[in-house]
Amino acid sequence: MLTLILLLALAFLASVEAWLRLGIGLGNPPLYQLHDDIEYLPVPGVYRRFGNTITCNRAHMRGPDFPNTKSDRNELRILVIGDSIVHAGVRVDDAHVATVVLEQTLRERLSRPVRVMNVGASSWGPLNQLAYVRTFGVFDADAAILVYN
Repeated sequence: MLTLILLLALAFLASVEAWLRLGIGLGNPPLYQLHDDIEYLPVPGVYRRFGNTITCNRAHMRGPDFPNTKSDRNELRILVIGDSIVHAGVRVDDAHVATVVLEQTLRERLSRPVRVMNVGASSWGPLNQLAYVRTFGVFDADAAILVYN
């Protein structure tokens, strides 16, 4: 009888674990890595958390990868720099991040290629942001938007 109870408890715990990891996404959190100058950066990858997709590109920005320089001279590039407001956190799906919405809106209204680049991380201040730009550059941006709240 004790063996049956232990097996049922183990099966219950395994199913709860699977539901938390796969259903809610608690098993795949976005990670951060230490950096000597910037302090910390989002780790590149695609993560699922609370049913949302969080994509971080090779330049540690929220969003998909893109070339470091313009591939089309008509392309408009805007660098948006900030903290968690810009990054949007794990409770906002990639499709609903403000920089993605801005990029889509500008592309439709201007009828030209547009890239809005999302440089931000939770609790970043001006020194983190400056260190990021000094380390990685501005990716051929035509304009920058600094978000301070």
